[in-house]
Amino acid sequence: MSDIDKSKIKNMGVKGCIICQNPRLSKIIDPILFEAETDIKGLKDQLEDEYFIFLDIKQLSAHMKHIFYEEDDSTEEIEKLVNKLKQTKNKDAIAEAIAHVQYKKHKMVKTGRDESKGFYNLQRLESELLSLKAKVDGDLVEKVEVTMPEWVKKRMDG
Repeated sequence: MSDIDKSKIKNMGVKGCIICQNPRLSKIIDPILFEAETDIKGLKDQLEDEYFIFLDIKQLSAHMKHIFYEEDDSTEEIEKLVNKLKQTKNKDAIAEAIAHVQYKKHKMVKTGRDESKGFYNLQRLESELLSLKAKVDGDLVEKVEVTMPEWVKKRMDG
């Protein structure tokens, strides 16, 4: 698991969790827990022997639920896919793209990133995909109707 960028391993900052609230502890403990290098008992012993950090097993196992890997909020890949789908109009591919966007949105909400720029971009892309799906299905018809005001008509006639 050496290909993981350890700087992207984060915790939720849960109040009441001594590890979440202490950056020195979380910097050491979070990568070890995330990569599952050892079991909780082994981690407890390793922390005591190597780092002189004394925590009980309950604190470590409770903190395990607070760790996540911060993914890139970039939506460039999905934007390229949406542009391709606008040209092909493949119903199955559009449905798959909608599911992918909804999955990414759900993950962002669960990790507290639902007010980021990436999340808002995903919402915009989901809206575009849904309208594209409606157009392909025939539920939405683009009809442009230009209505000229009466005074413009009189001027053109007169």
